[in-house]
Amino acid sequence: MDTEELTAASIDCFDLRDWLSWQCCDSMPSLSECEATVKQTILTDDTHITQTVVPITKGATLDVEVSAYVSSVSIVNYGVDGGAVEVTGSLMLSWADERLGWDSLKEGCSSITVQEFDIWVPKLVQQDGSAETDTLEVSDIDVLADGRIFWNREIRMWASCETPTEMEESASKVCTIKFLDDKNIGKVRYVTDGNRKAISIDDEVSLPQYKFNEDETTIVVGASVNTNDGVQNTRMQLIFDPLDTTCNICDSTGKLTNGTIHYLREDWLELFPNQTEEGFQCFKYNELLSSNYDVGSQECVAGRANFEEACCDDDDTFSTYD
Repeated sequence: MDTEELTAASIDCFDLRDWLSWQCCDSMPSLSECEATVKQTILTDDTHITQTVVPITKGATLDVEVSAYVSSVSIVNYGVDGGAVEVTGSLMLSWADERLGWDSLKEGCSSITVQEFDIWVPKLVQQDGSAETDTLEVSDIDVLADGRIFWNREIRMWASCETPTEMEESASKVCTIKFLDDKNIGKVRYVTDGNRKAISIDDEVSLPQYKFNEDETTIVVGASVNTNDGVQNTRMQLIFDPLDTTCNICDSTGKLTNGTIHYLREDWLELFPNQTEEGFQCFKYNELLSSNYDVGSQECVAGRANFEEACCDDDDTFSTYD
């Protein structure tokens, strides 16, 4: 563990401090003994209340922060309207319950691990989920001595996708997992941290023909009211932009200029025997490539080899071209 990356308020810092205290300080109880003592103290008094009553201490609602980590995405349905993808990763919830605090110096540990049936937890569940395809795993919960709580749950879920502009090549793909809490209406408010991204994406995540738009990928929180009751909705909204697969003479670092070609190489003439006339401008050849070929095709490679030097303003060497 890189201690330089820890902050004083992080779970890892508390865990490391507990371990070091146990290793380096005299008369410290073992971590297991401390955890058992703390649990006996905070979980036995009014346990039913601790499990069922929302820990509202300030204001009218309890804020529960939501964030997520996406480790993989795979296409499971190529539907006409956008299909669906399977998302794996984790959903993180954090909140505060002052009823669960203790004196860490007196007891000898700064954090404990509990189960979701030991304390009150948010009732955020997937909306319209399928037991066969979707899981929101039961997992341990970390409780800090000051009452802060962190719950990291592994997910494997399908996200339904839409392409807003009727499957145009330039359309983004918007894939959404919907969660709801219909048990704590008016008592719990789901929020995101405005100082950091709500969803972090593993660098290896990719989809054929699409790339993550990390700036717009986010968690949307809010509330909607139906005819029966107010239901708090929380949505993981994954935004993908299409890859630029069109074969242009210049890549993303260069700008097409209106140069004139006076020499055609043999590999180009072999692919395009009818394109033998010299003196054509760069725009003509770029139109020929972009309207017929994708990046990576043999024709695209040959076209760029012939014309990139003369037609793109990021290279000022024009030895065989105007």
